[in-house]
Amino acid sequence: MKIKTRAANTFGSMLLGLGAMLSVTSTMAAVTKTELAGNSIGVYPHFEYVKAINANNVVEVAIDPTRFPAIAGQTCDIYVVAAKKTAQWNADNTLIDVTPGGMQTETFSAADIQSNTFQVAAANQLSANAGLGLGVGYDVVLDCNQDGLLNGDDYIDGRNNESGFYRVHDTTAAGPEVVTELTYNIGPAAAAAAGIPGGYEPQNLFF
Repeated sequence: MKIKTRAANTFGSMLLGLGAMLSVTSTMAAVTKTELAGNSIGVYPHFEYVKAINANNVVEVAIDPTRFPAIAGQTCDIYVVAAKKTAQWNADNTLIDVTPGGMQTETFSAADIQSNTFQVAAANQLSANAGLGLGVGYDVVLDCNQDGLLNGDDYIDGRNNESGFYRVHDTTAAGPEVVTELTYNIGPAAAAAAGIPGGYEPQNLFF
């Protein structure tokens, strides 16, 4: 009798776990993953979706109503959030905007992508300080039911174990590591043995 009870308890726990998983899946089922972040351009297609945005450039978000007609007429809150992997989004779908001005509310039209392009961060806003890395990852969410959660008929650029975009620091600027200079001279005999012409024995290294 005890064995049957344990089996029933185990089966019940499995059903509860499955129910929780299905609840998360159904919550995210209608969420549309698409590119949103990038740069507006003056010629067709009028917007380019990119993964890397330099720290000294503005960050823009756009959605094409010809591709997503359901967006027309909707008023959505635009969030730029710290990037999270798929499992992290499934565990916590709360939206916390990281831009200085906070999330912004926009109404989308059926006209064209130009009418649905909005700046969400100015130049030198949003941290690009990734230490020894090249950039900091962010996700973009259109919260179209305006409940502060990623769910329902929302749109997201990210949530695919890859950030929606990366704020990239200036690669021509000095990095965080100290630069060491080493100058040495292998000498005429060693240079000749190595086939190095005379006058090229010294070498200056930076690392």
